[in-house]
Amino acid sequence: MKRYPLLYPFLFAANFVLTTTATNLAQMPLGFVFRPLVVVLSLTMLLLLGLCKWLHDYNRASWLAFLVLLGLLYFQPFHTLTSWAFLHGFSLERYLLSFTFWAALLIFLGTSAVWHRLAPYAWQLTSLLNIIAVAILVVPVFGILQFALNDTASYRYQSPQFHQIQLQTTLENPPDIYYIVLDGYARDDVLSALYGYDNQALLEGLARRGFFVASGAQSNYMHTFLSVAATLNFNYLEEIAQPLVNSSARVPLLGLIEHSRSRVSLENAGYRSVALSSGLIFTEIDSADDYLSPHPSPLNELEGLLLSKTLLYLPFGITGQEAYLPSYRAHQERILYAFDALSQMPAVVGPKFVFAHIIAPHPPFVFDRAGNAIQPDRTYFLGDADGYQGSTAEYLQQYVDELIFINTLLQKTLDKIMENSATLPIIIIQADHGPGAYLRWDSAEESCLWERFSIFSAYYLPGDASERLYATITPVNSFRVIFDAYFDAELGLLPDRSYFSSWSKPYAFQDVTESSRLPCTLP
Repeated sequence: MKRYPLLYPFLFAANFVLTTTATNLAQMPLGFVFRPLVVVLSLTMLLLLGLCKWLHDYNRASWLAFLVLLGLLYFQPFHTLTSWAFLHGFSLERYLLSFTFWAALLIFLGTSAVWHRLAPYAWQLTSLLNIIAVAILVVPVFGILQFALNDTASYRYQSPQFHQIQLQTTLENPPDIYYIVLDGYARDDVLSALYGYDNQALLEGLARRGFFVASGAQSNYMHTFLSVAATLNFNYLEEIAQPLVNSSARVPLLGLIEHSRSRVSLENAGYRSVALSSGLIFTEIDSADDYLSPHPSPLNELEGLLLSKTLLYLPFGITGQEAYLPSYRAHQERILYAFDALSQMPAVVGPKFVFAHIIAPHPPFVFDRAGNAIQPDRTYFLGDADGYQGSTAEYLQQYVDELIFINTLLQKTLDKIMENSATLPIIIIQADHGPGAYLRWDSAEESCLWERFSIFSAYYLPGDASERLYATITPVNSFRVIFDAYFDAELGLLPDRSYFSSWSKPYAFQDVTESSRLPCTLP
């Protein structure tokens, strides 16, 4: 039988990798694409060669390789469609039912009987599938090229580092320093007014433990990577990010978080850096002296995401090992692990700088108020604000439920840290930004800025350092207070400002300091 030009198995395989890459380019390095692309194309080649050797029929081998690739790589879109249209949910049982339908369809299409009907039209079939494969590949390739062309500034950008400072202390036993970021944790007045929840029990508990709660605290930025970068470098980002004003890429500022002034200065002063896995590329500081993760993996973020989209997710789900992939269970276990690891930090010898970014009570909401794990009835997604996949009413209720459980974990963890620390530690517990039930990513005018910028912010500063704190302190001044009080850094304070920026242009800052302090009038 004549062999016709063959492209479609390879193009469909490449499309799987490139489509996922194109939709996540702003949040991860483009270089992440090369390893999974090489792996997928190599496996396609091996599969095709094996089938050719077995069948001695090049065209049928290509057809079967195509069906196998559809089965492995494209099951998730089929499952999503059938789940919403017919099965109404995303449980493991429904997953297995979708798999049964999918496998039966592909096995049927791969039978000899079907191929005997298709074989006389092998040229037409190959041509049609080649055309379809090229057509669908155009979309992600165009998206990647467009991103690269529009964001050339981000590829040329060399993140300038803020000048380092020298920290000195006369203390024989310098205190451990904990910076705990509770993602999206709202200030108490916002919780009361917009979420109908009174958080006084936590605030009073913290006060009894000696914490200062900044009752008027605002975040400096509304995006996690900007907020954390500004806090850890105790400086605003306008000047350093100016070359990126038209960029959507988050990657260029990752170095400011991983090798922040706070971390470098403390390491130079004899501190050991400890970072807990967050599950978010922006705050994964795996180069710390101690990097702690519940599920260490050699996969990068794109590879883990790709693997979770394949049919290989099924054995992980059946065996209860889906925590090794981006999933609700992984999210749950990472939250529990973070609090448990923080509780054990006092046992680590020597002064430590501990960084923990905990994605809670940020969506997805995976615990009820009693701490029972919940499985949202949709695919795993970290989307917030108008990217949240549920209703506003669901957001409000489940946010409060998870926050109540986080409060329980937080207080138990703080008690263990404070009871077991030989020297009273410095502790910052702070949100990177507020929640997003009433946030529209690309419109400050249509958003409740008061909700997004009003943050929970609490400090435990042994001695008289807490006298330097004030009700409206913002995160950019947190380490300025600490370094001035304990290390004679003489940094002083910066004005407390808040900046809105859209999802598509996170560096185009709009000063909303005054408007974000005004309570919202909701319909």
